[in-house]
Amino acid sequence: MQVGTRDNEAISSEGALVMAGFGLEYRSMDWRGATDVLFLDLDIEKLYGQPGHLSSEINPIHHFMIRDNNITAIVLRMVAEAKEYCESGALYAQSLSAALAAYISSHYTSRPAPSRRTAKFSHAQSNRIQEFVNAHLADDISLRDLASTAQLSPSRFAEIFKHTFECAPHQYVIHRRIAVAMRLLAETSLPISEITQLTGFSDQSHLTTVFRKVTNTTPRQYQLARCNA
Repeated sequence: MQVGTRDNEAISSEGALVMAGFGLEYRSMDWRGATDVLFLDLDIEKLYGQPGHLSSEINPIHHFMIRDNNITAIVLRMVAEAKEYCESGALYAQSLSAALAAYISSHYTSRPAPSRRTAKFSHAQSNRIQEFVNAHLADDISLRDLASTAQLSPSRFAEIFKHTFECAPHQYVIHRRIAVAMRLLAETSLPISEITQLTGFSDQSHLTTVFRKVTNTTPRQYQLARCNA
């Protein structure tokens, strides 16, 4: 493998990572033997909302054939979500990207971003976020959409959100969707297919999977139980 003007050679095995910062050119790669390779292009600059500031502060330095179980775990979750055609929506996928960016920034940069004191949203900001989520449950909410309500970068927003609501943004949205689905199942005669659309799930199967995980029952079983109560 030629990186810039240097040649690197190593025996690779499952889970090995090669990390390249912005501007580092891979001129050629020569794989010998059966190899599955995943290329991941992570736009840390966009996630941090710092155009033109990447190379001096949060640009990862080059690492060759390293291992990091935390990176592997996040990337495997990304792969699993991609294989499901991003069934969980933009917010979950972007939250994974933000988590990976934050981890790389704090562990693999030549000058990691300075530590910041724990912050929380104000009461007004929290209300604005909650109102936005409730008004857009049927939409594919993105992390950038949510961050714009607080005028923050996606990465900073996700960090403060977790301190404020004690869960990740995508977890909060999922629980709001399930809460609304439960109310609609109990109080209306709407078909489950329509409730699926109103609560922003990709399809009825996705609603059923998440509903069961949260409530230990299915939407149909919950609806029947409430009707017979």
